[in-house]
Amino acid sequence: MSCKRAALVLSARPAPDVSDVKGQGPSRAWSFAKDIILVTLVLAVASGLALAVTLLSHPTAEPAPSAIDFSLDIRPLSGSVGKGSAATTIVTATAKSASVRDIWFSCLDAPSGTACSFSPTSCRPTCSPELLFVTSASAPTGTHVVTVAASDGTVSRTRTFSVTISDIPSPSVFDFSLGVDPGSGSVSSGGTVATNVTANLTSGSAHAVQFSCSRLPTGTTCTFLPPSCSPTCEANLSLATSAHTPPGTYAIHVTASDGLVSQTVVYSLAVQPSAVTTLTFQKGDGGAYSETDDTTLRNDTPDANYGADLEFSADGEGCMANFTVCRALLSFPNFIGPNNGQVPENSTIMSATLDLNVSNDSPDQHLYQVSESWSEATATWNSFVVPGKPRTKGPTTFFNTTLGWNVVDITGIAQNWVDGDANLGIFLRSDFWNGSYYSSSESINPPKLTVTFWSPPPALRQATDSSAAHPGPSGFRDVPSLSLPFVSSHASSIARDEMRPLSPRSDSVRRQLTSD
Repeated sequence: MSCKRAALVLSARPAPDVSDVKGQGPSRAWSFAKDIILVTLVLAVASGLALAVTLLSHPTAEPAPSAIDFSLDIRPLSGSVGKGSAATTIVTATAKSASVRDIWFSCLDAPSGTACSFSPTSCRPTCSPELLFVTSASAPTGTHVVTVAASDGTVSRTRTFSVTISDIPSPSVFDFSLGVDPGSGSVSSGGTVATNVTANLTSGSAHAVQFSCSRLPTGTTCTFLPPSCSPTCEANLSLATSAHTPPGTYAIHVTASDGLVSQTVVYSLAVQPSAVTTLTFQKGDGGAYSETDDTTLRNDTPDANYGADLEFSADGEGCMANFTVCRALLSFPNFIGPNNGQVPENSTIMSATLDLNVSNDSPDQHLYQVSESWSEATATWNSFVVPGKPRTKGPTTFFNTTLGWNVVDITGIAQNWVDGDANLGIFLRSDFWNGSYYSSSESINPPKLTVTFWSPPPALRQATDSSAAHPGPSGFRDVPSLSLPFVSSHASSIARDEMRPLSPRSDSVRRQLTSD
Protein backbone atom coordinates (compact mmCIF):
# COMPACT_ATOMS: atom_id res chain seq x y z
CA MET A 1 0.00 0.00 0.00
CA SER A 2 2.93 2.35 0.71
CA CYS A 3 4.27 1.89 -2.82
CA LYS A 4 0.91 2.67 -4.41
CA ARG A 5 0.47 5.72 -2.24
CA ALA A 6 3.90 7.00 -3.23
CA ALA A 7 3.07 6.51 -6.90
CA LEU A 8 -0.11 8.50 -6.54
CA VAL A 9 1.75 11.39 -5.00
CA LEU A 10 4.26 11.43 -7.84
CA SER A 11 1.58 11.41 -10.50
CA ALA A 12 -0.11 14.41 -8.90
CA ARG A 13 3.05 16.52 -9.36
CA PRO A 14 4.49 16.42 -12.91
CA ALA A 15 8.25 16.92 -13.13
CA PRO A 16 9.16 20.54 -14.18
CA ASP A 17 11.16 21.21 -17.34
CA VAL A 18 14.86 21.68 -16.73
CA SER A 19 14.94 24.89 -18.73
CA ASP A 20 12.22 26.32 -16.59
CA VAL A 21 14.20 25.55 -13.48
CA LYS A 22 17.28 27.28 -14.73
CA GLY A 23 15.35 30.42 -15.46
CA GLN A 24 13.61 30.61 -12.16
CA GLY A 25 16.48 31.27 -9.83
CA PRO A 26 17.80 29.57 -6.69
CA SER A 27 14.45 28.97 -5.00
CA ARG A 28 13.04 27.06 -7.96
CA ALA A 29 16.24 24.93 -8.23
CA TRP A 30 16.08 24.06 -4.52
CA SER A 31 12.45 22.92 -4.91
CA PHE A 32 13.43 20.62 -7.78
CA ALA A 33 16.25 19.06 -5.75
CA LYS A 34 13.90 18.31 -2.87
CA ASP A 35 11.55 16.52 -5.25
CA ILE A 36 14.37 14.35 -6.54
CA ILE A 37 15.45 13.42 -2.96
CA LEU A 38 11.84 12.57 -2.00
CA VAL A 39 11.42 10.28 -5.00
CA THR A 40 14.68 8.48 -4.17
CA LEU A 41 13.63 7.87 -0.54
CA VAL A 42 10.19 6.58 -1.54
CA LEU A 43 11.72 4.13 -4.02
CA ALA A 44 14.22 2.86 -1.40
CA VAL A 45 11.47 2.25 1.15
CA ALA A 46 9.33 0.46 -1.42
CA SER A 47 12.21 -1.80 -2.41
CA GLY A 48 12.89 -2.70 1.24
CA LEU A 49 9.26 -3.57 1.87
CA ALA A 50 9.14 -5.75 -1.23
CA LEU A 51 12.26 -7.61 -0.12
CA ALA A 52 10.81 -8.20 3.36
CA VAL A 53 7.57 -9.57 1.89
CA THR A 54 9.58 -11.90 -0.33
CA LEU A 55 11.65 -13.21 2.63
CA LEU A 56 8.58 -13.79 4.78
CA SER A 57 6.77 -15.61 2.00
CA HIS A 58 9.79 -17.82 1.20
CA PRO A 59 11.74 -18.70 4.40
CA THR A 60 15.19 -20.21 4.07
CA ALA A 61 14.99 -24.03 3.91
CA GLU A 62 16.67 -25.98 6.72
CA PRO A 63 19.69 -28.02 5.69
CA ALA A 64 18.85 -31.62 4.79
CA PRO A 65 19.85 -34.17 7.41
CA SER A 66 23.00 -36.06 6.71
CA ALA A 67 22.46 -39.39 4.94
CA ILE A 68 22.74 -42.65 6.91
CA ASP A 69 25.88 -44.54 5.95
CA PHE A 70 27.98 -47.40 7.23
CA SER A 71 30.66 -49.80 6.01
CA LEU A 72 30.81 -53.58 6.29
CA ASP A 73 33.79 -55.83 6.99
CA ILE A 74 34.31 -59.54 7.77
CA ARG A 75 37.22 -61.03 9.70
CA PRO A 76 38.42 -63.65 8.99
CA LEU A 77 37.44 -63.47 5.31
CA SER A 78 37.90 -67.19 4.74
CA GLY A 79 37.73 -70.45 6.65
CA SER A 80 37.25 -74.18 6.32
CA VAL A 81 34.65 -76.49 7.79
CA GLY A 82 33.84 -80.18 7.50
CA LYS A 83 30.44 -81.53 6.58
CA GLY A 84 28.11 -81.62 9.54
CA SER A 85 30.12 -78.98 11.41
CA ALA A 86 30.10 -75.23 11.88
CA ALA A 87 32.48 -72.27 11.69
CA THR A 88 32.26 -68.69 12.92
CA THR A 89 33.49 -65.31 11.74
CA ILE A 90 32.89 -61.74 12.87
CA VAL A 91 30.96 -59.17 10.80
CA THR A 92 31.67 -55.53 11.68
CA ALA A 93 29.36 -52.68 10.66
CA THR A 94 31.07 -49.30 11.17
CA ALA A 95 29.03 -46.08 11.26
CA LYS A 96 30.18 -43.49 8.69
CA SER A 97 27.56 -40.83 9.49
CA ALA A 98 26.31 -39.18 12.62
CA SER A 99 22.80 -40.48 12.03
CA VAL A 100 22.45 -44.27 12.41
CA ARG A 101 19.70 -46.78 13.09
CA ASP A 102 19.39 -50.55 13.45
CA ILE A 103 20.49 -52.73 10.54
CA TRP A 104 19.61 -56.37 9.84
CA PHE A 105 21.97 -59.03 8.53
CA SER A 106 21.45 -61.87 6.07
CA CYS A 107 23.43 -64.30 3.92
CA LEU A 108 23.09 -64.47 0.12
CA ASP A 109 24.29 -67.15 -2.31
CA ALA A 110 24.89 -69.72 0.46
CA PRO A 111 25.33 -73.23 -1.01
CA SER A 112 22.62 -75.83 -0.48
CA GLY A 113 22.80 -77.81 2.73
CA THR A 114 24.20 -74.83 4.65
CA ALA A 115 22.74 -72.12 6.81
CA CYS A 116 24.02 -69.04 8.56
CA SER A 117 22.77 -67.12 11.58
CA PHE A 118 23.82 -63.87 13.21
CA SER A 119 24.11 -63.08 16.91
CA PRO A 120 22.59 -60.59 17.38
CA THR A 121 20.36 -60.63 14.30
CA SER A 122 20.34 -56.82 14.19
CA CYS A 123 22.32 -54.01 15.78
CA ARG A 124 23.10 -50.29 15.49
CA PRO A 125 26.51 -49.45 13.95
CA THR A 126 29.20 -49.49 15.09
CA CYS A 127 28.66 -53.15 16.08
CA SER A 128 30.12 -56.63 15.48
CA PRO A 129 27.71 -59.58 15.40
CA GLU A 130 29.01 -63.14 15.15
CA LEU A 131 28.18 -65.11 11.99
CA LEU A 132 27.70 -68.86 12.55
CA PHE A 133 27.99 -70.88 9.31
CA VAL A 134 26.56 -74.39 9.68
CA THR A 135 26.90 -77.26 7.22
CA SER A 136 24.96 -80.50 6.88
CA ALA A 137 26.10 -83.88 5.64
CA SER A 138 24.66 -83.01 2.19
CA ALA A 139 26.56 -79.72 1.79
CA PRO A 140 28.64 -79.64 -1.45
CA THR A 141 32.41 -79.82 -1.05
CA GLY A 142 34.68 -77.14 -2.43
CA THR A 143 35.24 -73.43 -1.93
CA HIS A 144 32.16 -71.23 -1.95
CA VAL A 145 31.74 -67.47 -1.87
CA VAL A 146 28.97 -66.29 0.42
CA THR A 147 27.64 -62.73 0.43
CA VAL A 148 26.76 -61.04 3.69
CA ALA A 149 24.22 -58.23 3.36
CA ALA A 150 23.30 -55.57 5.91
CA SER A 151 20.49 -53.06 5.52
CA ASP A 152 18.39 -50.60 7.46
CA GLY A 153 15.67 -50.66 4.79
CA THR A 154 17.07 -47.71 2.83
CA VAL A 155 20.84 -48.19 2.80
CA SER A 156 22.39 -51.59 2.10
CA ARG A 157 25.97 -52.81 2.14
CA THR A 158 27.43 -56.20 1.19
CA ARG A 159 30.68 -58.07 1.72
CA THR A 160 31.77 -61.57 0.74
CA PHE A 161 33.70 -64.28 2.49
CA SER A 162 34.83 -67.70 1.28
CA VAL A 163 34.36 -71.01 3.00
CA THR A 164 35.85 -74.35 2.00
CA ILE A 165 33.67 -77.37 2.77
CA SER A 166 35.45 -80.72 3.01
CA ASP A 167 34.42 -84.31 3.58
CA ILE A 168 36.72 -84.49 6.63
CA PRO A 169 34.83 -83.47 9.79
CA SER A 170 36.24 -80.53 11.70
CA PRO A 171 38.25 -81.39 14.81
CA SER A 172 35.99 -81.99 17.78
CA VAL A 173 35.76 -79.26 20.38
CA PHE A 174 36.55 -80.15 23.99
CA ASP A 175 33.47 -80.98 26.04
CA PHE A 176 32.63 -83.18 29.01
CA SER A 177 29.79 -84.25 31.26
CA LEU A 178 29.66 -84.02 35.03
CA GLY A 179 28.03 -86.30 37.56
CA VAL A 180 27.91 -86.77 41.31
CA ASP A 181 27.30 -90.10 43.05
CA PRO A 182 25.57 -90.30 45.42
CA GLY A 183 23.55 -87.19 44.55
CA SER A 184 22.45 -86.50 48.11
CA GLY A 185 23.59 -86.92 51.67
CA SER A 186 22.61 -86.21 55.26
CA VAL A 187 24.73 -84.92 58.10
CA SER A 188 24.25 -83.51 61.60
CA SER A 189 25.41 -79.97 62.30
CA GLY A 190 29.16 -80.15 62.86
CA GLY A 191 29.57 -83.32 60.80
CA THR A 192 31.06 -84.13 57.38
CA VAL A 193 29.65 -85.95 54.37
CA ALA A 194 31.43 -87.11 51.19
CA THR A 195 30.51 -87.96 47.61
CA ASN A 196 32.28 -88.70 44.31
CA VAL A 197 32.37 -86.26 41.37
CA THR A 198 33.06 -87.69 37.90
CA ALA A 199 33.98 -85.69 34.77
CA ASN A 200 33.58 -87.74 31.58
CA LEU A 201 35.20 -86.63 28.29
CA THR A 202 32.56 -86.43 25.52
CA SER A 203 34.52 -84.77 22.68
CA GLY A 204 37.84 -83.16 21.80
CA SER A 205 41.19 -83.52 23.46
CA ALA A 206 41.29 -83.76 27.22
CA HIS A 207 42.69 -81.01 29.38
CA ALA A 208 42.35 -80.06 33.03
CA VAL A 209 39.15 -78.80 34.65
CA GLN A 210 38.97 -77.11 38.05
CA PHE A 211 36.33 -78.12 40.62
CA SER A 212 34.38 -75.70 42.82
CA CYS A 213 31.12 -75.52 44.74
CA SER A 214 28.66 -72.72 45.53
CA ARG A 215 25.47 -72.00 47.46
CA LEU A 216 26.84 -73.52 50.65
CA PRO A 217 24.93 -72.99 53.91
CA THR A 218 26.45 -70.93 56.70
CA GLY A 219 29.49 -72.53 58.36
CA THR A 220 30.01 -75.13 55.61
CA THR A 221 33.12 -75.70 53.49
CA CYS A 222 33.82 -77.99 50.53
CA THR A 223 37.08 -79.73 49.56
CA PHE A 224 37.95 -81.60 46.35
CA LEU A 225 40.67 -84.22 46.13
CA PRO A 226 42.26 -83.73 43.67
CA PRO A 227 41.17 -80.10 43.13
CA SER A 228 41.50 -80.53 39.32
CA CYS A 229 41.88 -83.32 36.78
CA SER A 230 41.66 -84.07 33.04
CA PRO A 231 38.45 -85.87 31.99
CA THR A 232 37.68 -88.68 32.13
CA CYS A 233 38.54 -88.47 35.84
CA GLU A 234 37.10 -88.57 39.35
CA ALA A 235 37.45 -86.42 42.47
CA ASN A 236 36.27 -86.87 46.04
CA LEU A 237 34.07 -84.06 47.39
CA SER A 238 33.96 -83.52 51.16
CA LEU A 239 31.37 -81.17 52.70
CA ALA A 240 32.11 -80.16 56.29
CA THR A 241 29.41 -78.42 58.36
CA SER A 242 29.83 -76.68 61.71
CA ALA A 243 27.78 -76.27 64.87
CA HIS A 244 26.62 -72.96 63.34
CA THR A 245 25.16 -74.56 60.20
CA PRO A 246 21.36 -74.18 60.32
CA PRO A 247 19.34 -77.35 59.78
CA GLY A 248 17.63 -77.74 56.44
CA THR A 249 18.02 -79.17 52.95
CA TYR A 250 20.33 -77.27 50.61
CA ALA A 251 20.97 -77.55 46.86
CA ILE A 252 24.77 -77.37 46.58
CA HIS A 253 26.05 -76.44 43.09
CA VAL A 254 29.11 -78.50 42.09
CA THR A 255 30.95 -77.08 39.06
CA ALA A 256 33.90 -78.13 36.86
CA SER A 257 35.35 -75.68 34.34
CA ASP A 258 38.35 -75.20 32.07
CA GLY A 259 37.61 -71.48 31.78
CA LEU A 260 35.56 -71.86 28.60
CA VAL A 261 33.43 -74.95 29.09
CA SER A 262 31.61 -75.39 32.40
CA GLN A 263 29.35 -78.12 33.74
CA THR A 264 27.29 -77.95 36.95
CA VAL A 265 25.37 -80.58 38.90
CA VAL A 266 23.31 -80.23 42.08
CA TYR A 267 24.07 -82.16 45.25
CA SER A 268 21.32 -82.22 47.91
CA LEU A 269 22.71 -81.73 51.41
CA ALA A 270 20.36 -82.35 54.34
CA VAL A 271 21.70 -80.82 57.57
CA GLN A 272 20.10 -82.30 60.64
CA PRO A 273 20.20 -80.42 63.95
CA SER A 274 22.70 -81.94 66.33
CA ALA A 275 20.52 -81.10 69.32
CA VAL A 276 16.77 -80.53 69.21
CA THR A 277 14.86 -79.36 72.26
CA THR A 278 11.20 -79.88 73.12
CA LEU A 279 9.50 -77.64 75.70
CA THR A 280 5.92 -77.66 76.98
CA PHE A 281 3.98 -74.74 78.47
CA GLN A 282 0.81 -75.32 80.47
CA LYS A 283 -0.56 -73.19 83.25
CA GLY A 284 -0.06 -74.90 86.59
CA ASP A 285 2.86 -77.12 85.48
CA GLY A 286 5.31 -75.16 87.63
CA GLY A 287 7.14 -73.64 84.69
CA ALA A 288 8.26 -70.04 84.99
CA TYR A 289 7.05 -69.22 81.47
CA SER A 290 3.79 -71.19 81.28
CA GLU A 291 1.44 -68.23 81.74
CA THR A 292 -1.68 -68.80 79.63
CA ASP A 293 -4.32 -66.19 78.75
CA ASP A 294 -7.71 -66.92 77.19
CA THR A 295 -11.16 -65.37 76.98
CA THR A 296 -14.44 -65.42 75.04
CA LEU A 297 -15.90 -62.54 73.01
CA ARG A 298 -19.74 -62.45 72.93
CA ASN A 299 -21.87 -60.24 70.71
CA ASP A 300 -24.90 -60.36 73.06
CA THR A 301 -22.83 -58.78 75.88
CA PRO A 302 -20.32 -56.78 73.82
CA ASP A 303 -18.77 -54.92 76.76
CA ALA A 304 -18.46 -57.88 79.15
CA ASN A 305 -15.18 -59.68 79.84
CA TYR A 306 -15.03 -63.47 80.31
CA GLY A 307 -11.33 -63.93 81.03
CA ALA A 308 -11.99 -65.71 84.35
CA ASP A 309 -14.41 -68.32 82.95
CA LEU A 310 -13.62 -72.03 83.04
CA GLU A 311 -14.30 -72.35 79.31
CA PHE A 312 -13.86 -70.34 76.13
CA SER A 313 -15.84 -71.05 72.97
CA ALA A 314 -16.04 -70.52 69.20
CA ASP A 315 -19.67 -70.81 68.06
CA GLY A 316 -21.34 -69.27 65.02
CA GLU A 317 -24.87 -69.25 66.44
CA GLY A 318 -26.65 -70.13 69.69
CA CYS A 319 -23.63 -69.76 71.95
CA MET A 320 -24.87 -69.56 75.55
CA ALA A 321 -28.16 -68.10 74.22
CA ASN A 322 -30.14 -68.06 70.98
CA PHE A 323 -28.57 -66.05 68.11
CA THR A 324 -25.43 -65.42 70.14
CA VAL A 325 -22.01 -65.51 68.46
CA CYS A 326 -18.98 -66.47 70.51
CA ARG A 327 -15.32 -66.13 69.52
CA ALA A 328 -12.15 -66.85 71.52
CA LEU A 329 -8.60 -65.66 72.13
CA LEU A 330 -5.71 -67.77 73.45
CA SER A 331 -2.11 -66.79 74.19
CA PHE A 332 1.10 -68.09 75.77
CA PRO A 333 2.76 -64.68 76.19
CA ASN A 334 6.06 -65.69 77.83
CA PHE A 335 7.28 -68.81 76.00
CA ILE A 336 9.75 -66.90 73.76
CA GLY A 337 12.89 -65.47 75.34
CA PRO A 338 16.61 -65.88 76.04
CA ASN A 339 16.34 -67.79 79.31
CA ASN A 340 16.49 -71.50 80.04
CA GLY A 341 13.01 -72.90 79.64
CA GLN A 342 12.15 -70.45 76.83
CA VAL A 343 12.35 -70.75 73.05
CA PRO A 344 15.06 -68.34 71.80
CA GLU A 345 14.33 -65.88 69.03
CA ASN A 346 15.51 -66.95 65.56
CA SER A 347 15.12 -70.62 66.42
CA THR A 348 13.99 -73.10 63.81
CA ILE A 349 10.61 -74.47 64.86
CA MET A 350 10.36 -78.14 64.00
CA SER A 351 6.83 -78.40 65.36
CA ALA A 352 4.45 -76.43 67.56
CA THR A 353 1.14 -77.88 68.67
CA LEU A 354 -1.77 -76.88 70.88
CA ASP A 355 -3.48 -79.47 73.09
CA LEU A 356 -7.08 -78.34 73.70
CA ASN A 357 -9.63 -80.17 75.83
CA VAL A 358 -13.10 -80.02 74.19
CA SER A 359 -16.40 -80.45 76.05
CA ASN A 360 -18.67 -79.75 73.04
CA ASP A 361 -17.34 -80.90 69.64
CA SER A 362 -18.13 -79.41 66.25
CA PRO A 363 -16.80 -78.98 62.72
CA ASP A 364 -15.68 -75.77 61.04
CA GLN A 365 -13.26 -74.26 63.55
CA HIS A 366 -11.09 -71.43 62.18
CA LEU A 367 -7.74 -70.46 63.74
CA TYR A 368 -5.78 -67.23 62.98
CA GLN A 369 -2.59 -65.49 64.12
CA VAL A 370 -3.56 -62.31 66.02
CA SER A 371 -1.91 -58.97 65.20
CA GLU A 372 -3.92 -56.69 67.53
CA SER A 373 -3.12 -56.29 71.23
CA TRP A 374 -5.49 -57.59 73.90
CA SER A 375 -5.55 -58.51 77.58
CA GLU A 376 -7.27 -61.45 79.26
CA ALA A 377 -8.70 -59.17 81.92
CA THR A 378 -10.08 -56.46 79.62
CA ALA A 379 -10.80 -57.95 76.19
CA THR A 380 -14.44 -57.67 75.09
CA TRP A 381 -16.38 -57.85 71.82
CA ASN A 382 -16.20 -54.07 71.53
CA SER A 383 -12.58 -53.60 72.61
CA PHE A 384 -11.21 -54.07 69.10
CA VAL A 385 -11.10 -51.69 66.16
CA VAL A 386 -13.56 -53.95 64.39
CA PRO A 387 -15.90 -55.28 67.13
CA GLY A 388 -15.67 -59.02 67.58
CA LYS A 389 -12.88 -59.31 65.02
CA PRO A 390 -9.31 -58.58 66.15
CA ARG A 391 -6.79 -57.99 63.39
CA THR A 392 -5.15 -61.19 62.11
CA LYS A 393 -2.52 -62.15 59.55
CA GLY A 394 -1.47 -65.10 57.46
CA PRO A 395 -3.45 -68.14 56.33
CA THR A 396 -6.38 -69.68 58.19
CA THR A 397 -6.07 -73.09 59.84
CA PHE A 398 -9.28 -75.14 59.60
CA PHE A 399 -9.98 -78.10 61.87
CA ASN A 400 -12.78 -80.14 63.41
CA THR A 401 -12.99 -81.08 67.08
CA THR A 402 -13.94 -84.22 68.93
CA LEU A 403 -14.73 -84.70 72.59
CA GLY A 404 -11.62 -84.82 74.78
CA TRP A 405 -8.11 -83.72 73.89
CA ASN A 406 -7.48 -82.34 70.41
CA VAL A 407 -4.09 -81.48 68.89
CA VAL A 408 -3.86 -78.46 66.56
CA ASP A 409 -0.71 -77.65 64.58
CA ILE A 410 0.48 -74.03 64.78
CA THR A 411 4.09 -74.56 63.61
CA GLY A 412 3.94 -71.77 61.03
CA ILE A 413 2.54 -69.26 63.51
CA ALA A 414 5.15 -70.15 66.15
CA GLN A 415 7.90 -69.69 63.54
CA ASN A 416 6.51 -66.24 62.77
CA TRP A 417 6.69 -65.35 66.46
CA VAL A 418 10.31 -66.43 66.97
CA ASP A 419 11.19 -64.66 63.71
CA GLY A 420 10.01 -61.35 65.14
CA ASP A 421 6.22 -61.11 64.87
CA ALA A 422 4.55 -59.87 68.06
CA ASN A 423 3.34 -62.87 70.07
CA LEU A 424 -0.30 -61.82 70.48
CA GLY A 425 -1.77 -65.31 70.49
CA ILE A 426 -4.41 -66.90 68.29
CA PHE A 427 -8.04 -66.14 67.43
CA LEU A 428 -10.72 -68.86 67.18
CA ARG A 429 -14.04 -68.50 65.40
CA SER A 430 -16.70 -70.66 63.75
CA ASP A 431 -19.54 -70.06 61.30
CA PHE A 432 -21.27 -73.31 62.28
CA TRP A 433 -24.42 -73.17 64.43
CA ASN A 434 -23.05 -75.73 66.91
CA GLY A 435 -19.61 -74.56 68.08
CA SER A 436 -16.79 -75.93 70.21
CA TYR A 437 -16.25 -75.33 73.93
CA TYR A 438 -12.67 -75.50 75.23
CA SER A 439 -11.36 -75.84 78.80
CA SER A 440 -9.69 -72.56 79.76
CA SER A 441 -6.50 -71.85 81.67
CA GLU A 442 -8.62 -71.48 84.83
CA SER A 443 -9.87 -75.09 84.52
CA ILE A 444 -8.27 -78.35 85.63
CA ASN A 445 -7.44 -79.15 81.96
CA PRO A 446 -5.82 -75.96 80.68
CA PRO A 447 -4.48 -75.62 77.09
CA LYS A 448 -0.93 -76.83 76.52
CA LEU A 449 1.66 -75.59 74.01
CA THR A 450 4.40 -78.02 72.90
CA VAL A 451 7.33 -76.65 70.87
CA THR A 452 10.15 -78.69 69.33
CA PHE A 453 12.93 -76.48 68.01
CA TRP A 454 16.60 -76.11 67.09
CA SER A 455 18.34 -73.04 68.41
CA PRO A 456 21.57 -71.82 66.79
CA PRO A 457 24.56 -70.97 68.99
CA PRO A 458 24.54 -67.39 70.33
CA ALA A 459 27.13 -66.19 67.78
CA LEU A 460 24.99 -67.38 64.90
CA ARG A 461 21.85 -65.86 66.40
CA GLN A 462 23.60 -62.49 66.53
CA ALA A 463 24.81 -62.88 62.94
CA THR A 464 21.28 -63.77 61.86
CA ASP A 465 19.90 -60.68 63.57
CA SER A 466 22.41 -58.47 61.76
CA SER A 467 21.47 -59.96 58.38
CA ALA A 468 17.72 -59.68 58.89
CA ALA A 469 17.59 -56.92 56.29
CA HIS A 470 18.97 -59.35 53.72
CA PRO A 471 16.58 -62.31 53.65
CA GLY A 472 17.16 -65.36 51.50
CA PRO A 473 19.86 -68.01 51.14
CA SER A 474 22.78 -65.62 51.72
CA GLY A 475 21.54 -64.62 55.16
CA PHE A 476 19.65 -67.85 55.81
CA ARG A 477 16.72 -66.03 57.30
CA ASP A 478 14.52 -68.42 55.30
CA VAL A 479 15.70 -71.66 56.88
CA PRO A 480 14.43 -74.66 54.90
CA SER A 481 11.88 -76.75 56.75
CA LEU A 482 12.63 -80.20 58.07
CA SER A 483 10.34 -83.16 58.39
CA LEU A 484 11.03 -84.50 61.85
CA PRO A 485 9.16 -86.95 64.07
CA PHE A 486 7.00 -85.53 66.85
CA VAL A 487 8.54 -85.74 70.32
CA SER A 488 6.55 -85.39 73.53
CA SER A 489 9.36 -85.31 76.11
CA HIS A 490 10.31 -82.10 77.89
CA ALA A 491 13.85 -81.68 76.64
CA SER A 492 15.46 -84.39 74.59
CA SER A 493 17.48 -85.09 71.48
CA ILE A 494 15.49 -86.79 68.75
CA ALA A 495 16.26 -89.20 65.96
CA ARG A 496 16.36 -87.79 62.46
CA ASP A 497 14.69 -89.10 59.30
CA GLU A 498 16.40 -89.17 55.93
CA MET A 499 15.61 -86.15 53.79
CA ARG A 500 14.10 -86.67 50.37
CA PRO A 501 16.95 -85.75 47.98
CA LEU A 502 16.75 -83.41 45.04
CA SER A 503 17.26 -84.97 41.62
CA PRO A 504 20.76 -84.24 40.25
CA ARG A 505 20.70 -81.89 37.27
CA SER A 506 23.42 -81.11 34.74
CA ASP A 507 23.68 -77.65 33.16
CA SER A 508 25.97 -77.28 30.20
CA VAL A 509 27.53 -74.08 28.93
CA ARG A 510 27.61 -74.11 25.09
CA ARG A 511 30.92 -73.42 23.40
CA GLN A 512 30.80 -71.95 19.90
CA LEU A 513 32.96 -73.37 17.10
CA THR A 514 35.59 -71.24 15.42
CA SER A 515 36.96 -71.57 11.91
CA ASP A 516 40.58 -72.22 11.04
